[in-house]
Amino acid sequence: MSHDARYIAGLIFKHLEGNISEEESNVLKSWAEESAQNRKFFEELTDEELRKLVQRGAAPEDKILQKIRSGINESVEIARPVHSIPSLTGGRHFLKTTWFKYAAAILLIIGISTYLWNRSTKTEESKTVKTETKKKDILPGGQRALLTLADGSTIILDSAANGQLAIQGNSKIVKLEDGQLIYNSGSISSPFEKGGRGDVRSGETAGGFMNTMSTPRGGQYQLTLSDGTKVWLNAASSITYPTAFTNKAREVSITGEAYFEVTPNKSQPFIVKTIKEEITVLGTSFNINAYPDEPSSKTSLIEGSVMVTTVAPYPPLAGDVSPKAKRGWTLKPGEAFTNNKIIKTDITQDIAWKNGLFNFNDLPFDEAMRQLSRWYDVEIIYDKGIPKKQLKGKMDRNLTLRDALSGLDGIGARFTLEGRVVHVTAIK
Repeated sequence: MSHDARYIAGLIFKHLEGNISEEESNVLKSWAEESAQNRKFFEELTDEELRKLVQRGAAPEDKILQKIRSGINESVEIARPVHSIPSLTGGRHFLKTTWFKYAAAILLIIGISTYLWNRSTKTEESKTVKTETKKKDILPGGQRALLTLADGSTIILDSAANGQLAIQGNSKIVKLEDGQLIYNSGSISSPFEKGGRGDVRSGETAGGFMNTMSTPRGGQYQLTLSDGTKVWLNAASSITYPTAFTNKAREVSITGEAYFEVTPNKSQPFIVKTIKEEITVLGTSFNINAYPDEPSSKTSLIEGSVMVTTVAPYPPLAGDVSPKAKRGWTLKPGEAFTNNKIIKTDITQDIAWKNGLFNFNDLPFDEAMRQLSRWYDVEIIYDKGIPKKQLKGKMDRNLTLRDALSGLDGIGARFTLEGRVVHVTAIK
């Protein structure tokens, strides 16, 4: 079994830092056991002295790379043929085998060097020797969102200062130090407080002031509503909600994808509306994927209970007065509603995005590419049709696009990055 060099490089550093997961540790162990060279190389790189330095953050990058290169040189020395120039006849298989050993070693040092550089650029952006490489890559998405107030005015949340941003009715809108937005309801002595935009009456509805948070492609954001309900908004998504819940039901509407942790209130059910469905809850955790470019929406229940009601066209049941008569489905934890039916679902996969991961296990190729497209804000073009292969495995959403694609390269496709366009070529 072959492993991507950059991926293995990342696992080695996670091992050195002491934050490698059990699953990742098994992958690294499998790679080390593939050959004597891998085992020797791994042992050279993970001696106790270097490990302690890395964990303390005291290991200079040049020292680490020197250690890596010395390990690779010794590995290549083992792989070097007895004759410096193999014969052209009868030696092709030997040449090919040797070449792959050299290639693996070269790829590994490139991968580890790239990994080191990616780590260093998070705290030091001034390495001019790396500038050109950095420009050619695409960084992952981050906390980016636009808040539209009741009067139509907008606030760019990722660049807004921490603290109170505005007052809407009896709710203060506050941006916390970690970037998330919260609504604090209660009596306000003055409609104009320092740092806020004042109590804007324009845009008020019977249910109070309506606000909308929207994320661009390559953005996500966390929001706490006035009742304490927490919402995580994925890329290219939006949520519209009242600044205070004053009606019999707490109603919000979304597009795209969102994860909810709803504050329980039996006397005031929480209702989420999408284009085709309504999800009614009392207090629970669930995920809704309702992107318009997906073939179907999906509501996944993590805990509690929800009822999904749909008015989308489907064959009527006996007694239905119309093919569009409402019909409801009640979900249990571990179940999802999609394509007008209840299915068992992998909850860890459905909410992987909220936990900073891509989970591509058994996903159709084009569905995985749509996730990458939204997160990295790139266009996907299939040069020879969509590969038929389903993907496997998990991936960190903090990787640059090139590193993410390198982890998928060769799994049914080859990738070429041109600006913000990814060309996908299917391979057999």
